[in-house]
Amino acid sequence: MPQKKLHELPFMDIYLCLNGEVPAHYRQTISGKAGGHADELDKDVPPDFSDDVASITAFLREKFIGDEMGLTYEGIRLRAAKVTTAGGLIWAAMRRINEEPPKLEKLGLMPALLPHVRKLGERDGLILICGATGMGKTTTSCSVLADWLEQYGGVAFTIEDPVEYDLEG
Repeated sequence: MPQKKLHELPFMDIYLCLNGEVPAHYRQTISGKAGGHADELDKDVPPDFSDDVASITAFLREKFIGDEMGLTYEGIRLRAAKVTTAGGLIWAAMRRINEEPPKLEKLGLMPALLPHVRKLGERDGLILICGATGMGKTTTSCSVLADWLEQYGGVAFTIEDPVEYDLEG
């Protein structure tokens, strides 16, 4: 059976047991959803991805820095978190990151809110974006920032650890 590469797997999140004791599984991306939401059911990674799964697992075993890191693996931008279970299993939970944040119009916001969102940076103050894991906080923040830079120019600095979007500008 010919081996496939990880970038061919339609995953949003992928979970690899770094101890090698449990098969890899993933959450599939639901196409057509703003922000690339994942479905709610984990699926086993098919055997025809086993070589690539073994390769990235070995890479993570050797190179994992701290508890979280950003990385690019064969053209896929990933955010990885290392989790140790009570039973001693060490897992890497990885989220696929799009190459660039979506345009504001693609976030699924009500169209009437877009002009207000675009004016958020015109005053001094703090913008707080909050929500549960995987709900789009970083995507929303980066989309707003990219839109601001596109409209007004200038330079922006972000502080995040690990870095998710590799923005230019």
